[in-house]
Amino acid sequence: MAPEMEYPAWFTRIYAKTNIPDPKDFDEDISEIGDEVPEYDFDSEHTDEKYDYYFSFITQREDRKVELQQLKEGKASQFDLEQGKKAQVQAAYEAMARAEAEGEDLTIDPEVFYEKLYNLYSPEFVQWTYDHYQLIGTNPGFLELRIPDPDETMVNGNLLLNQYNMSEHEGHEAQTSAGTAEHRISLSPNQGQPNEKLGINLREDTGKWSFGLVIIGEDHVLVRVSREFVFRSLSVEPPADAPEVFEFWGISQEIDD
Repeated sequence: MAPEMEYPAWFTRIYAKTNIPDPKDFDEDISEIGDEVPEYDFDSEHTDEKYDYYFSFITQREDRKVELQQLKEGKASQFDLEQGKKAQVQAAYEAMARAEAEGEDLTIDPEVFYEKLYNLYSPEFVQWTYDHYQLIGTNPGFLELRIPDPDETMVNGNLLLNQYNMSEHEGHEAQTSAGTAEHRISLSPNQGQPNEKLGINLREDTGKWSFGLVIIGEDHVLVRVSREFVFRSLSVEPPADAPEVFEFWGISQEIDD
């Protein structure tokens, strides 16, 4: 008879909970990739029913390690990309602020400005939500601004943070000048549907949200939204130490590369 197996603490913990673990069950005490893995003993007769589960769990645990490593690398890459985009828009913002302070004319052409889509970038959004959105990614959101009727001065469009966090905005007045002033824009109730498979729980809004819009120029904008809006499409409460306001730096798709 084969000697009784001594199992590591991580296996004992998970096996006591379930014999069909979820990948996240391994996260509590997962170790680094490259740990020495024991070999399955094909020649011994093990009467312990846990033995086969143990080696099955080892395989799943190693897969989870690789997944977490890829997630870490993907997050770092996305963060660096969005940090670079933010720096581009910040430079435009600082130039605009200097021009405003010196009394320069910051008039924009509404017919040009409101016919563009703006890709939105936010290193903070990546930092705080990438792990939650790992199955769908954190591809850049966008801001759409439109004057639907040339005889009207009212604007509508969409604000998208990701495919599960999108709202319409409508009925706000068109602006004719850039500047550091923040314009508050109301968002209509969102009709998104829950997606339990992805751990996302986007319910219909019970009230209207709003966001802040700073027009930096005809090719750059700054969007500010509350952390409650950012986290509303997740099945978790906003962390208390998350920024109260998330900033998204927008670049016109016409010049974004």
